[in-house]
Amino acid sequence: MFKFKPMTYDHLPLVLKWRTSDDVNKVMLTDVENNIELQQAWFEKMQDDATTVYWIIEYKDVPIGVLNQCEISWTHARCSWGFYIGEDQYKYLGGLIPPYFYNYVFTHTSLRKIVAEVMSNNEKVMKLHRLHGYRDVGVYQSHINKNGNWLDLHLFELHKEHWQKKKRFASFSAEFG
Repeated sequence: MFKFKPMTYDHLPLVLKWRTSDDVNKVMLTDVENNIELQQAWFEKMQDDATTVYWIIEYKDVPIGVLNQCEISWTHARCSWGFYIGEDQYKYLGGLIPPYFYNYVFTHTSLRKIVAEVMSNNEKVMKLHRLHGYRDVGVYQSHINKNGNWLDLHLFELHKEHWQKKKRFASFSAEFG
């Protein structure tokens, strides 16, 4: 059903379209210009970053969004991550994506913890993190300025041991290329 394919140059126009859409941009920590040259420069820089991986989320072989794993620290056995669904007709699938990622990380790597940052205007993702067993770590108040509005940034962490106790998600397995 789901596949996670490494992002390539061919994906960049579609990713830029998604990333600059109002629906996606409003919950992202950073803003991106609608400029393919800047997008290509970002992608080129990312290729040299061993602590970051980007995948295209495919559902039934249709590209629908982006998943990233960042700040990978093998020394401290942790990473951060994020994702978005860029295709409106597939937004309803967003809640299914995290268990696939958690199972991949905690089964196929030696990482023991995943951390996440979520802006206060993204209540659905905060609720989803709590459902999946994340621990609320804290809140940076008025930390992100989005279009002249100051938003809080909520910090979460999910430990491998805690996640693996959630047996109902054990079957969420997908190809990560």
